[in-house]
Amino acid sequence: MFESRTIDHLHTLTRQFEGLSEQGVDADTALQRIDDAVPESYADDVGRLRALLGGDLSSGLPSVGASPYARLATLLRESPVNGSARVGLLRDFSHYVTQTRIVVDTYWAGFSGFILYTTALVFVAFVVSGIFASMVIPSFRGLFQATGGQLPTFSAALLGGEAVLPGLVIGTGLVVAAVIVASGVVIRSRLQKLAPMPAWITLLPGLGTLRRSWQRDLYLNTLRLMQRAGIDHTAAKSAAAAHTDFDPSTAPLDPAIEALDIAESLGLLSRELETQCTDHVTRLTDDLLAARNRIAIATKVILYAIIALLVIAMYQPLFSMGSVI
Repeated sequence: MFESRTIDHLHTLTRQFEGLSEQGVDADTALQRIDDAVPESYADDVGRLRALLGGDLSSGLPSVGASPYARLATLLRESPVNGSARVGLLRDFSHYVTQTRIVVDTYWAGFSGFILYTTALVFVAFVVSGIFASMVIPSFRGLFQATGGQLPTFSAALLGGEAVLPGLVIGTGLVVAAVIVASGVVIRSRLQKLAPMPAWITLLPGLGTLRRSWQRDLYLNTLRLMQRAGIDHTAAKSAAAAHTDFDPSTAPLDPAIEALDIAESLGLLSRELETQCTDHVTRLTDDLLAARNRIAIATKVILYAIIALLVIAMYQPLFSMGSVI
């Protein structure tokens, strides 16, 4: 998450450039002084900063990868901002990235731990059941046959070598694990890029609310950045909606959008927008943690049910021994 050297360098360079600008140093001189002061490892990132501040972004921001600054380059290419307005936009964007970074790092720390726990649980369950099926069940089967009985149907079906049911149980476990990892990685990737989440993620339990919340907050922050950079309000709304895949007209009952509409009618839009964007950190934190908890609960229910089936299949022969001895 947000730990690439380029992103950290751009944060540092943006702060230094802002400090020099506040001292009255012009942009070209400030960039040259920064270039002279930083280690050689910063050279490419100074070039990226120069591009963001006024260079040619027709081909995006080369070699920046999944950085949120690639999104900023796209935004600047589609909605040109020049001069001091661009400096202010870069400063505000860097602050927005920093806020989001703190929230997402907290989310991912818990989610990565849950992925590790789930993977370990599935692995242990399958190893134990595999050993039981290959080493213990054959002995039980021989014992039952020697006494004229049959291995319990459920145990035979699940652990006795028949292909369909064991494959179904194991496949379900693997699919659950894959969905967990995939959803977590997709969420991480989209937050990292400050990009909209795909529509299919709403099919997973608990993630529809997170997607709507993230699209809304992405829209609000993009709109704020563009307005503070001096872009016309109508143009800023249209560009922000297209850039974030969020249409405010389809969410009239959303409290944040409703508050913006009221504030706009009263001539207080900028003030309300600042408030909503300040609150986005708390909203995003709550929604991410709630989504993580929902995924965890749903996953645990499914995995514990599979493990319960395996345990029953392993112990049923013991419970049935009395009927054949």
